[in-house]
Amino acid sequence: MKNIFITILFICNSSVVFAQDTVSKDVALIKAVVQYYHKALETKDKETALKLLSDDVLRQESGHLETAEEYKSHHLMSDMEFSAAVSGEREVIEAVVEGNIGWVVSSSSRIGEFRGREINSIGAELMLLKKENGSWKIRAIHWSSRKNN
Repeated sequence: MKNIFITILFICNSSVVFAQDTVSKDVALIKAVVQYYHKALETKDKETALKLLSDDVLRQESGHLETAEEYKSHHLMSDMEFSAAVSGEREVIEAVVEGNIGWVVSSSSRIGEFRGREINSIGAELMLLKKENGSWKIRAIHWSSRKNN
């Protein structure tokens, strides 16, 4: 009986460790997807950026909501131009995975010039990701920023 109990305890603990390892791996993956997305914006790599977005991605910024079609057809290029022109730093505050849904919360600061305008801002970002066919994709983007006084 003692051996059966020890065996069951070992199996249960192994399952917990395996589940924790899977979650840790997924947390690292969603952070990487967000990092690669920002890198694609900075380098104006539209093909990579689109591969990281869900087909039905939603983007919200400054009180405006854009559908996937709206964002991909015009605003994505503007985001690429901005990211390439204005240097910045991003810090991940939190990354969480629950099942097939994950989110990454980040803060940022940007200094530079864009279209003749001086930029000195701090921002917050929330990216919601969904695991689709075994791959993490960005399902929703929320950006907000303000002047850095």
